[in-house]
Amino acid sequence: MIIDKKDCVSTPPYNKGFTLAEVLITLVIIGVVAALTVPTMIAKYHEQQTVTKVKKFQSTISSALYRAIAENGTVDTWDYEGGADDTPVKLVEYFKPYLNIMKDCGAEYGCFYDGDLISLNGTGNNGNYDKYTDYYKLILNDGTTMAIRGDHRTEHCKNNSECGAILVDINGKNKPNIIGKDVFEFAIYKDKIGTHTSDSCKLTGSGWNCAKHILLYENMNYPAN
Repeated sequence: MIIDKKDCVSTPPYNKGFTLAEVLITLVIIGVVAALTVPTMIAKYHEQQTVTKVKKFQSTISSALYRAIAENGTVDTWDYEGGADDTPVKLVEYFKPYLNIMKDCGAEYGCFYDGDLISLNGTGNNGNYDKYTDYYKLILNDGTTMAIRGDHRTEHCKNNSECGAILVDINGKNKPNIIGKDVFEFAIYKDKIGTHTSDSCKLTGSGWNCAKHILLYENMNYPAN
């Protein structure tokens, strides 16, 4: 019997690849998943960046205050009382030796966002702090902008009330310039740095007290009401 050699050659198994339709369906699924998850991941990243910057500023300004107190006594003993415009000039002189300052604008404009700040609830009319002469404006080396106001009624300071306030924009003049998002307020007491005393850190509120929420909970999951 004669065997044809061709009959002894095995045929390799046929490997079926993906069809074009299957590839397109897979890409669509990946795109949908990315569209659902990537914005959340980006938002979470920005939230963590904000928390880190708020905590860093609180640490920086607290350290400056404690060093100023060690040198000059508690804030209620400082000589900064005066008119509404010259009080912040006197008050900030106690802080400046302990801050890394890139630009000093004083009471002039140029160091803060030049526009009306927006409340957390989306409303405006919070004022243009860059133009306010009763705030002393600085830009720190890390790009943070800050404006300091002193309470010229020092009896408030002596009675454990606020001695002044610090407005900080953690990303400088960049958007969104929204209170509770990138703009926060801290309070100067005679022996510490605190936060705004109002109960306004909610999505329907102004957002002035959101630094307190961030420092307490390390997130920006603000209450609705």
